Amino acid sequence: MFIEKVMPEYKFNTLLLELDQGFQFKNHPEMNDRKVLTHRQAKEIVALAAENNIEIIPEYNTFGHQGSAEIRIAGAYPQLVEGHPGSYCPAKPEVYKLHFEMFEEILDVFRPGFFHIGHDEIAFGAITCPKCRNRKRIDLYEEDILKYYEFFKKKGVRIIIWGDLLWNKEIHRYYRVETSPVLEDPEEVCRRLPKDIIICDWNYEPCFAKFPSVDYFRKFGFDVWPALCVQATREKGRFETNIAHFSTYAKKRNLSSIVLTTWSLLSPEKLPLSGIVEAGLSFWKVNPDGWRNSRIFQDEVNHLRQSLGYLLL
Repeated sequence: MFIEKVMPEYKFNTLLLELDQGFQFKNHPEMNDRKVLTHRQAKEIVALAAENNIEIIPEYNTFGHQGSAEIRIAGAYPQLVEGHPGSYCPAKPEVYKLHFEMFEEILDVFRPGFFHIGHDEIAFGAITCPKCRNRKRIDLYEEDILKYYEFFKKKGVRIIIWGDLLWNKEIHRYYRVETSPVLEDPEEVCRRLPKDIIICDWNYEPCFAKFPSVDYFRKFGFDVWPALCVQATREKGRFETNIAHFSTYAKKRNLSSIVLTTWSLLSPEKLPLSGIVEAGLSFWKVNPDGWRNSRIFQDEVNHLRQSLGYLLL
């Protein structure tokens, strides 16, 4: 119902679907969660999306976010993971053999043109193996991305990565990030990475009207997809302001795409639907400020309530 009613109504044309352990890996069942999206269910989603002119982009986190004992590599292959929250060891070929076999299965089911490989919040400090600990982080980071880049390029698929590790010191200061850049020379990595990699530049803060990281990445020749956020249970007003500011900035820069993240399950009771309505209105209007207090927004909320048949907004 979300795909055929909500997304077309508010002109969302792409669904970024984080899979991770929630996908049924037939060739690596040890990587499956207890509840998974089966191949049949995934194909039904793809078909339904296609009927509504919606593209599906799979996401699977690599390098970072490997620390939980229940999920991803850490649960089935703890010998490949270092530290907590930790990352996998990029010096171990078994990591990439495992991922490539899993990704072949995802590609076979979804047939996507893009694939998001994550790469945010990597815990380099936890990497202590003899092969990695004395190497530059920028080299480990670049080599890891290039392995996935080459794999997907052969399949005709463009990869997407999060941009936060590539911010330089000036961007960190502007966004009031207390820590220094994780990589020794983020700009050098930006120069070296292939420019057909898409940078998903996430920023969820409401206090900024300008987002220099967008211009920073475009300077190096990357396509940039700004990523905003809305969540049902956390600081609702904060996310609404972020949506208004970042979408306005993105449109002024004539960017091709804007991403709305929810970090919630694809089920009605978990989705922050009022935020999704506001984002859809903001993305396609000239001046999105104040939508939630306008008659137009309230009319849209009431319309969505009636069409979906439940009162979650």
